[in-house]
Amino acid sequence: MDKGKKHLIVGNDKRKLRTLLDHIIAGSGWPVASIRGVPVSDVAHGPHTGYLLQDLGSGEEALAASMDFSGPPMVEKFGVDTAAIDYIVGACRSQLLEPRLVIIDEIGPIELSSDLFYTWVVEVLEGLSPVVAIVVRACRNAAPYAAALVRHLQGTSGVTS
Repeated sequence: MDKGKKHLIVGNDKRKLRTLLDHIIAGSGWPVASIRGVPVSDVAHGPHTGYLLQDLGSGEEALAASMDFSGPPMVEKFGVDTAAIDYIVGACRSQLLEPRLVIIDEIGPIELSSDLFYTWVVEVLEGLSPVVAIVVRACRNAAPYAAALVRHLQGTSGVTS
């Protein structure tokens, strides 16, 4: 992974995208700073009832969305806790990002409910660290400013999609 190179991966299959990221992390040889979304289910292999956000560098995690949260904001059937998203962004921001491979899994409508998350993504993309970010294709229309972020990413030097 070249220093400063930015990669935007756009796709539909979250499992394949996650597997690809795991291979990139394992083969990069770089220390990693990462925010990763993890589906939560009350029953093994059952439907998702919420989403955790994790900062892989510090180990911090927070429940960012849940069917039990009333919102606003709401993303599909999930109420979103923007304070939880902001907490994880703060944990990630407190780490020295250079020289680290920054993984953003994923830039989606839940995460984009937080203005601080959006701002952090732009800061990381404009920084010196290599970045690999996932945008699930469906979210490009789901969140009000996801399309603008994608345009920003594509206008960044070295971004591939």
